[in-house]
Amino acid sequence: MVDVQTPSAATARFERSFIGALLNGDTRATDSELRAADFTDALCTRVFGAALTLEARGQACDLVTVTAFCPDLDAGVLVELAQEAAPIASLAAQHARSIREAAQRRAVRDAALSLAKDAADPEKPLCELLDSTRARLDTLAGTLPSGGAVSGVDALCGFYEDLSSGPVEPVTRFGFSRIDDALTIAGGKLIVIGARPSVGKSALLLHLALNAIDAGRRVLLVSLEMSATEVIGRMVSRKSGIPAGRISNRNLSDDELGRVAESFSLLPGDRFCIGTQAQTPRDVRREALRMRANGGLDLIVMDYLQLMTPGQKAGNRTEAVGIISRGLKLLAMELGVPVLTASQLSRASERNDAPRLSDLRESGSIEQDADAVLLLHAPDEKEKPTRQLILAKNRQGRCGGIDLLFDGSRMLFSEKSERG
Repeated sequence: MVDVQTPSAATARFERSFIGALLNGDTRATDSELRAADFTDALCTRVFGAALTLEARGQACDLVTVTAFCPDLDAGVLVELAQEAAPIASLAAQHARSIREAAQRRAVRDAALSLAKDAADPEKPLCELLDSTRARLDTLAGTLPSGGAVSGVDALCGFYEDLSSGPVEPVTRFGFSRIDDALTIAGGKLIVIGARPSVGKSALLLHLALNAIDAGRRVLLVSLEMSATEVIGRMVSRKSGIPAGRISNRNLSDDELGRVAESFSLLPGDRFCIGTQAQTPRDVRREALRMRANGGLDLIVMDYLQLMTPGQKAGNRTEAVGIISRGLKLLAMELGVPVLTASQLSRASERNDAPRLSDLRESGSIEQDADAVLLLHAPDEKEKPTRQLILAKNRQGRCGGIDLLFDGSRMLFSEKSERG
C-alpha cells in the first residue's frame, strides 16, 4: 500500500529539477502557476518564495540574485541545486505541472481524510456533511489551472483598449506597397519566408532587419549560416552599394574603403545584436531575453529554420521541424515581438509554376504555426534579377504577389514597374 502522506521520490526530483531551472534563468516562477506551498522540499519552498519576490520587484531570478537575496543559504547547496536543472525549458514546464498536480492530490487527500473524520461523527447532520463535502470539492476544483482563459469582460475591455489606442505601427516594412498594405509585421507573429537555395531568402530577411533598424527598432539577428563578420559584410554592402563579394574578398579601392567607413554611421550598433550559436528555440529565447533586458527588443530574425535543432528528442526530422516552428511561434507570443525566419522549399517547387504552401520542406507544421508565409520565387533562370514574392498565407488578411528586381551582389530588392 502506498503511503499517501509521504511525497514520492519522483515529486522530489521534479521539485529540484524545476528550481534548478529557475536558478539557471531558464524559467520564471510567475509563469508556472505554482505557489511556494506546493513544494514539499523546504529548500525548494524557500528559493521559490525568493523568486516570486524578486520577480515582483522586476528583477531577474537566477543563482546570483537568489544567493544575494538569501545570504543565510549555503551558496554551494544552491549551486548543486542549479546543476539538477531540467535540461530543456519544455521539461521545466512539464515538471511544474507535475508539482502542481502532486500538490492538488495532497489537497484532495487531506480533504478526504477530513471528510472521513466528519462522516464518522454520528452527531454531524447528514445535510451539513453533504454541503461541506460539496463546498470542499468546489474549492479544490477552483485551484486547478485555468489554462490562461480570460473572462469575456476582460477580453472585451482589452479589445476596446487596443482598438482605441490607434493604428498598429509595424515593426518593419518590406517597402513594397501591395505587400505592406496586406501584412502588418507586428505583435507576436511568426512570419516565414520560403525559397529554394540561392534565390535570396537570407537577403530578404536582411532587408527587413535593416528596415527595422533604420526605423529605430532593436533587432536580434540569429544566423546559423554566416559568422557575425559575414552578416556585417552584407549589411555594409547594402548600405554602401559595394558588391558583397568585393567586401568579403577584401578587394577594395581607397574610395570604396571610404564608402564602407561612411556606411558605419548608417548602422547604429546599439540597435542590433548578432547571434551565431543559438541552435534551438530555447537558445534563441535566452539571447532574446538578454537583449530585452539590456535595452529592449522589437524584432527577432532567424536564418534559417531547417538549420536549427529541436533541443529535445524527436521521432523523425518532420517532427523535429514541427517542434522548432512551434517553439518560434510560442517565443513570438511570449515576448510580444514578431519572429521572422526563412524555410527551405522542397525540390517539388522547381516545377514550372509558382511554389505553393505544400512545398515548405519537411513539415506541414510550419504552414500551421506561421501567421504569414511568403514564397520567394525565381520564375525565369535566364532573367536572374527577376523575383516573385508571393504572400501565400496571411491570417491577417488578403494574399497576393508582386514582381521584384533583385540585385544579389548588393543585397537590394526593388519593386518592378509594370513596364518591366
